[in-house]
Amino acid sequence: MLAEALDWPLKDFREAFREASDKGMVKADWEARLIFIPKAIFYNVPESPNVVRGWRIAWDELPECDLKIQIWKQLKAFIEGLTEGFREAFREACPQPLLKPLPNQEQEQEQEQEPKKEDISCANPKNPAPNGRISATSNDPGYSDMFEAFWDLYPRKTGKGDAWKIWKKSKLESLAMDIGGRVFLATEELEQWQRDEGRFIPLPATYLNQRRWEDELPGDRERDRKRAATIAARGGNAA
Repeated sequence: MLAEALDWPLKDFREAFREASDKGMVKADWEARLIFIPKAIFYNVPESPNVVRGWRIAWDELPECDLKIQIWKQLKAFIEGLTEGFREAFREACPQPLLKPLPNQEQEQEQEQEPKKEDISCANPKNPAPNGRISATSNDPGYSDMFEAFWDLYPRKTGKGDAWKIWKKSKLESLAMDIGGRVFLATEELEQWQRDEGRFIPLPATYLNQRRWEDELPGDRERDRKRAATIAARGGNAA
């Protein structure tokens, strides 16, 4: 999939990835389909504790495996160097991974791979399938777990179906963590979002369609300054 996305021959991608892996630039658990860039956190220092809280949107989606445990340990070690607010947010958003899969996880996976007709007909439209999969019922709108997490965070609960259409059309699954963090910040910092019981908060579909998470927020410049200072204090790079 990655080779295809880059439009590279598979052999060339494997060689390049192996070189990056040998240098410790990237780690992968191919069986769990999980890839980790260890130094990314140094280049993307979280702007505030609420950004860290936004990580929970993606954290539960990561499969339980040894690599997830490594990720947790490295992120925890990094966050420990920040303030107590960041540490508390990390504990809330990223609970320590399980050392092994849940007892019924393998059975659930088998059932998901080969759903029975009676299982499909009795599915609950308000309970989408786990792990971001789309439930296979005719009446189920098919909300993904990542979208549901965004919906839980967004303070104005109007037009869920329209928002879902934009989410799918714009392919926002991979941006869910960033969007969640910005929603947290906007809720805290935008005065118009706090007036008249949220009357001036844009509809969720508008927020997504206009990519409003990319708007500058009141605290962005100060966060940029602190992030630059943090990077400089760590030697000016991710080493």
